[in-house]
Amino acid sequence: MATKSTEANIEEQIAALREQLSSLTETVSAQAGSLKEKAEDRLEDAKGGIRRAALTVRDNSHQALEAVKENPGTATSLATVAALAGFALGYLLGNSGRSTPSSNWTKHWR
Repeated sequence: MATKSTEANIEEQIAALREQLSSLTETVSAQAGSLKEKAEDRLEDAKGGIRRAALTVRDNSHQALEAVKENPGTATSLATVAALAGFALGYLLGNSGRSTPSSNWTKHWR
């Protein structure tokens, strides 16, 4: 008799666990659906932002090209100044870790 009541008790526990598992499955499914919707919304927002950024870049590049076409001398001057500034900056940064040439020269002749 004790065996039948034990079996019945175990079966009741199994049934309760199945109900809890079913409830948890429903909760997780609902949360996953909600997260999916939020992710899709954010993805759409990001796509819209990227589209706007691409349009802005395209418009600005067209304006820059028109400015270069209208003022080729100015564009060439700006490019030359930028190149020289980049060269000078690179030269200074490249030599910043080295000792000065005059100190090397004086050490050599001592």
